[in-house]
Amino acid sequence: MAIVTNLESDPPPPQGMRVPARPSELNAEWLSACLRHAGVLGASDHVAGFELERIGQGRGFAGQVARIALHYEPAGVNAPATLIAKFASDNAGTHEMMRSIDGYAREVRFYRKLAPEIGLGTPRCYFAHYDPVTHECCLLLEDLAPAESVDYDQGYSLEQAQQVLEQLAAMHARHWNRVEHLDWLQMDAALFANLRAGFMKGLPGLVERYRTQYPTLVRVAQQFVPFLSGDEVLAQARRPPLTLAHGDIHMDNIFLPSTRGGRFAIIDWQSVAVSRFGTYDVARLLCMGMRPEQRRRHERALLRHYHRALCAHGVRDYPLRRLRLRYRAELVAIVLVAVLVLDGVDFTEDEASKYVGRVDAALTDAHASRLLTVLGVVLRVRRWFRRWFLHA
Repeated sequence: MAIVTNLESDPPPPQGMRVPARPSELNAEWLSACLRHAGVLGASDHVAGFELERIGQGRGFAGQVARIALHYEPAGVNAPATLIAKFASDNAGTHEMMRSIDGYAREVRFYRKLAPEIGLGTPRCYFAHYDPVTHECCLLLEDLAPAESVDYDQGYSLEQAQQVLEQLAAMHARHWNRVEHLDWLQMDAALFANLRAGFMKGLPGLVERYRTQYPTLVRVAQQFVPFLSGDEVLAQARRPPLTLAHGDIHMDNIFLPSTRGGRFAIIDWQSVAVSRFGTYDVARLLCMGMRPEQRRRHERALLRHYHRALCAHGVRDYPLRRLRLRYRAELVAIVLVAVLVLDGVDFTEDEASKYVGRVDAALTDAHASRLLTVLGVVLRVRRWFRRWFLHA
């Protein structure tokens, strides 16, 4: 994916006022101007006051997030009662990690250019700004309540997982081998180098922290190192079929209708990318969204359900057997992100342990270490032949 340095933008309203970089910098005048600019607040109406509630702290969010409860004058104005505001992280390590993978710029451009056409629900965006000099961002988004995320400890039921997979299949099928206009979301050498550097930086800490409690995760992470030393992973990532993927599917990012209403939507598009097959989204959903015993009970049925949905939307030449193999390989790819996230994102120890526990269980069930052992032998043989022929 090319690093985004030029984001098309209207001048940020109001003219001459600095765009807030954190929740404490929000003010009523600026919010009024943004909502007028978005067409949801009349010229004679304004925000008279608001309350802020920080949300998502300690749950792995890569930024500062707040819910804004708005008060208007005159009373009874037909405008959003609440908004969600997102800003870049105030943690230096997280901020640097997101800059290296272009996460903040990517999400801003997603909401400006791509959200209406992806084929599934997203929050309405009222304002999106990214500063390529400071790497700060500001998003004002629809509050999706009364839709709700499923409780992490409870995990998705079979029916809920099926619903999410149907939505993902619709998005994947919509963009299946139709990604020519998404060159800014393609994996490229610069991004891959940044991912590799972040992984190598975070790996020692993961090993030290979890070598006893989650040995499969640690072993697979260590086995993954040789695959990052060449260009094979990058080459594989750019082979068709290619589609659009969210890239960070987990329970806090998915909203389902509740008994009080709401609609399906997916949030947090900082990791959106062009992806081979899109199966990484499926692997994250089943691995992170279900308790291990639930996943073991329903995994094969859910993969069949997703495959049927893909086929119903017109995808061909992706047999179920290949999907299952791809799913197993993508579980290994989750380790790369796990190392980056645990090193650079705000997690409480309890939340981190839940996260890596589910990853470790999925890797163990998929015999991922055995898979990497076999693939490692194949990799060494291929590299030996390449060197031999190049120097023959």
